[in-house]
Amino acid sequence: MHHDRPDAVRSGAGARTDPLLPAPGVPDMITFPYGDQQRFRRRHDDVNVLVVFDGSLPVRRATWALNGGPTHPLYVEPAVPIAVGPYAWNTNSASVFRLQGKTGWANVEIPASAPDLRVGHNEVAVEITAADGRSGAATTTFEWDPAPVPLPLDLTDLRGRSLQDVGQAVNGLFELDPERGCIRTVEPIGADVLLLLGSPHGSQEATYRVRFGTERRAATYLGLSDFFVGHSEQEPDLGIKPGYSTAGLATIAPGGWAQMWIARGDCLVDVPWAWLVRSRYPSRMRLRTGVDYRVRHQSLMSDELNLTRFRIWREGRPEPSTWLCVEHTAGLDERFERITSASFGLFQFGGPSTEWSDLRVSRLVVTDDMWSAAVAGPRRRIRGPVNRVRKAVRDRARWRLLELGQRLDRRRDVPVG
Repeated sequence: MHHDRPDAVRSGAGARTDPLLPAPGVPDMITFPYGDQQRFRRRHDDVNVLVVFDGSLPVRRATWALNGGPTHPLYVEPAVPIAVGPYAWNTNSASVFRLQGKTGWANVEIPASAPDLRVGHNEVAVEITAADGRSGAATTTFEWDPAPVPLPLDLTDLRGRSLQDVGQAVNGLFELDPERGCIRTVEPIGADVLLLLGSPHGSQEATYRVRFGTERRAATYLGLSDFFVGHSEQEPDLGIKPGYSTAGLATIAPGGWAQMWIARGDCLVDVPWAWLVRSRYPSRMRLRTGVDYRVRHQSLMSDELNLTRFRIWREGRPEPSTWLCVEHTAGLDERFERITSASFGLFQFGGPSTEWSDLRVSRLVVTDDMWSAAVAGPRRRIRGPVNRVRKAVRDRARWRLLELGQRLDRRRDVPVG
């Protein structure tokens, strides 16, 4: 059986046993998990080339260059424990969730507007100097097509297609299984794992089938999907953009806790334009692993308002008439810019592998009745620009509450499998 998997996780001689950690004994200090010949279309504002460095950390210096042009700083995740720290959401890494727990990983972010980016063939050169002074250099090539992916997008039949035919990995590892007709995450799964399928468009609807893995793994969110806007930098020379913007991120946690998120610049601090709207009281459903569910996920966008919602139900049963989660920006201060375009993608944060199939994305014709949900929806938690001191206090409390809830779920034996 052939699966379209990233090169770093293919079976055979020299294969890495753990795709999210550099393996000792591999002669190349720098490798590219998705291979040395990649393909990209305009799915968001950056071309993402994932990198793994097998050398001593923290690195002394790391850079990338496109087509022989100027060098740019590259952030390589050091060996830091996942623990309470000084960064956004109380994390212990300057990348926040982009590379959390992925020691030795980096993410080359090439702006789609970069003057050195050419239609067709391109080459990226990466140079890294390890903590012990050893240096490594490697190049990868990719084909660039600036044309966006049009809507409607039909990925119901994946036979004869590869992963890079249908999507762009922004974070983490994915594989395409044409025989099962699905796309799945590759374990071990990191934080904010994201595969973009669509390109920036206005109001949209996505429908798909999803199956959650049966293995017991620590997870924050088993899925689901996102209308992704882009990443934003915290510091110009950091070498990675930790800020996360979304027009509608749908998440579901172990125990069946479901939430919606809308944000500009989440995970940034001391940035005056950043804001976040998320479910104040998560909805809950009886979640089973190893069975198929259907999902309908919508994002409504305009200059004045953003609204996002989703519902999920067991396959073979009638689609519910109500939405499990609805969130909007009706209460957000008018000075904050709303979101008018986004790209649909698949999302996960830890846990066992999740599978998506029978995917369709289409434009959504927005009616007045749809917008009326904005004033009738559930209570929301709205957060403006983040102050570092207040953020630290709030985030520490959130982590403690989350850990307490997970412990209580385990004691009560909440059905998740």
